[in-house]
Amino acid sequence: MAESDPTSSSKTPAGGEPDSTRRPGFPGFQRRVLVLLVLVGLAFGCMVSRLVWMQVVSGDEYTEKARQQRRYIKILDAPPGSIVTSDGSVAATTEGTFNVAAFLPDLDARFAAIDILVWYARPNRRTLLKRMLELGDAVATSADPGTARLFALRLTPKCVKLIRKAAEDDSDLSASIIFRKNPADRELFDLYLDYDRLMAKSFRTIEALAAFLGVDPAPLHRKADDTARKIFRLTNSFEYRARRETPVTLVKSVPERTAFELGVRAAEFPGIEIQTDQRRYYPGGQFACHVIGYAGVLSPPEFKKLKAGGRIVWRGPKRFSVLDAMREGSVFFANEAVGRSGIERSFEGILAGMKGVAISERLATQASPVVHEMIAPVEGVDVHLTIDSEMQRIAEQVFAEGEGGEPLAGAAVVLNVNTGAVLVMVSAPGFDLNSFRNPREYEKLKEKPSPFMNRAISAPVPPGSVFKILIALGALEENAISDRTHIRCRGYLHNPDAFRCRNHAAWLPPFGVSEALCRSCNVFFYTAGERMNAGGGVRLQEWARMSGFGRPTGIDLPGEKGGTVPDLGWKKKRLERAKSRLAELRAKEKKLKRRFRKAHEEYTRLCNAEPETKESVSQIRKVENKLREFDRELQKLYARIESAEKRLDWAQKDSFWTKGNDRLLGIGQGGVLVTPLQIARFAAAIANGGKFYRPHLLAADGRNYLDWRIDFSPSALAAVRRGMVMVVHDSRGTAHHRRDENGNRIPSALSMLPVAAKTGTAETNRVKGLNQAWIAGYGPIGNPEIAFAVTVENTKGHGGSVCGPMAAQILAAYFSRREGP
Repeated sequence: MAESDPTSSSKTPAGGEPDSTRRPGFPGFQRRVLVLLVLVGLAFGCMVSRLVWMQVVSGDEYTEKARQQRRYIKILDAPPGSIVTSDGSVAATTEGTFNVAAFLPDLDARFAAIDILVWYARPNRRTLLKRMLELGDAVATSADPGTARLFALRLTPKCVKLIRKAAEDDSDLSASIIFRKNPADRELFDLYLDYDRLMAKSFRTIEALAAFLGVDPAPLHRKADDTARKIFRLTNSFEYRARRETPVTLVKSVPERTAFELGVRAAEFPGIEIQTDQRRYYPGGQFACHVIGYAGVLSPPEFKKLKAGGRIVWRGPKRFSVLDAMREGSVFFANEAVGRSGIERSFEGILAGMKGVAISERLATQASPVVHEMIAPVEGVDVHLTIDSEMQRIAEQVFAEGEGGEPLAGAAVVLNVNTGAVLVMVSAPGFDLNSFRNPREYEKLKEKPSPFMNRAISAPVPPGSVFKILIALGALEENAISDRTHIRCRGYLHNPDAFRCRNHAAWLPPFGVSEALCRSCNVFFYTAGERMNAGGGVRLQEWARMSGFGRPTGIDLPGEKGGTVPDLGWKKKRLERAKSRLAELRAKEKKLKRRFRKAHEEYTRLCNAEPETKESVSQIRKVENKLREFDRELQKLYARIESAEKRLDWAQKDSFWTKGNDRLLGIGQGGVLVTPLQIARFAAAIANGGKFYRPHLLAADGRNYLDWRIDFSPSALAAVRRGMVMVVHDSRGTAHHRRDENGNRIPSALSMLPVAAKTGTAETNRVKGLNQAWIAGYGPIGNPEIAFAVTVENTKGHGGSVCGPMAAQILAAYFSRREGP
């Protein structure tokens, strides 16, 4: 009998099958358990390490981030400085007013509802996304159908796709399941379905506010609701957060007592706050409008440029990097009024001061935000000007009264000959600086001829005979003539039909440079200009540039132009510009003809198409209208091309420098353009012995404004000064006399003052007989203190008859005050 195997009997029971109730082998089970424990331990260790990292290592950082989520920045406006004239008159200041504003997130419950909806609209909340689609259908039948789309506009494109996909699912749409962890959100979500309940708080608050202020509530409701809708439609989340926290002004300029009472009863008006508004006010209205300038909102190109450079920020809960931006350099806030012209623009950085910042924190347990940190704003600095208020007002009045009560267009400048300080700067017509508050008043300004252009610095015009001062001085210095040179004037130079002198007859004896200035003889200065540039030289142009013409003076105002001193290079550039302009117009013509031809082909095709339908008839009419529009554009373009061809033809014929050009320059015409400020500065240099000061408006800044000096010879300077004195005080002078009502010659008002001057008249429209009239000079004669220049455009008079009396009225105020009572 064979022995049995003990091992086999222990592993296999009777019946030949293994025992399924016995445990598996210990080694395999242990290995699996160990792996599981290791994985659980690693996961638990990662969680613990992450918690330690967040709570211990980075606890302060996350705490600060959490605080910033409930903190927001409020920009504190700095009181701008005032603009004050030399006698202490305030020309520009700031008015402080109290406005009633609404903080929409506290006033309008839709903001909180949308915030909850957007938070629950994350990709893992598909059931709610589908619910939101049904919500839109429910609200669409309410009193405000537009509300149905408000939340959708706040979703990302990805969320919108998930909404569409979830709409096809059959998931449970029970809001109680979605909001089971936060019943308060469920209540707000249900409230969103009821528009009337949602707006109840806003309605009650605005009604109570209107009753308190005694105003109609309808405009307040409309203002708050329209602003909220615009904010809801914003797609940029950063801009949305910034705009929603920006208070909306409901009522402007409430009395101070009312504002104080409203602040005391703030708890009764949740979401309503009092704001102080600072707006620029100009007590003088039109006084020195082109000098003072005005403040306004940034233009779209300026806004776009600053925004691209990162210098535009929004008011409200901005990213906290705005603090760094404000520390690093100047920033501009959207819808902020900044200097647009004049002193307001030149000294924007000084006048505006520096804005402050208040960092506030809003907690659920607090009714109002608490300020945790504040950087106080720095008040703007007052800017004191050199403008003489009395003389400035008289000069403006002179232009306003004009000839026979008809206002004149032009400019006037008065300078201090020893410092370059601007005492008077008038540009007519002007405008009321406060008119920008009223759109109707602003529209009326457009009826005037270029009222915003400062003609004293930005509108170069032909100088006419006042330029003869420079020609006389330059010709004497270059020895082209001497103080002993005498030239006979026969009324023309060589030919009676060319280069004429209308002031004199043939019987006059020869006269020298001083008397030529006195009589303003064209023949004398034709000859002087020709001699200065004899042999193809350009000494005349060099003297003009040395005397400050052809370049800006550097005055502390924006928009100054330098004028033109023509020469051969200028003519060549003019020719190139004419060619370029004509080529540009030809290219436009070619492009427009191609579009016209394409539209005509489409018109022919539609007309030949069969059968004719309503749609085809409508298309034919559209194409016909397009063809008419193209035809009108072509006619306008043909007129511009014709004008450009004439300019090119003239530029080609006049592309060489001739003696005739030198002669015309000698009398201040032939393409030379100057500004009244340049003429006044040159007259000041004649008065002070050749010192060219930079004109300036900022007073008492301790700077020396001497730019350069020309050492004129005493004899040349004396001859020119003598001629300018004769212009006013000699009976032959062009500014000495005037005609009375009977046509008799009587001494002019200017001849009663101790001034020396030179008149000028430049033809601007020979057909209509219009001129650019001038007078420029200095005074007192023995010890000069001031220099002046007055010009009037598009007048039929002459410098002595039009500008002389105007200059006399302006200067009389100075001399009467100088002499005392």
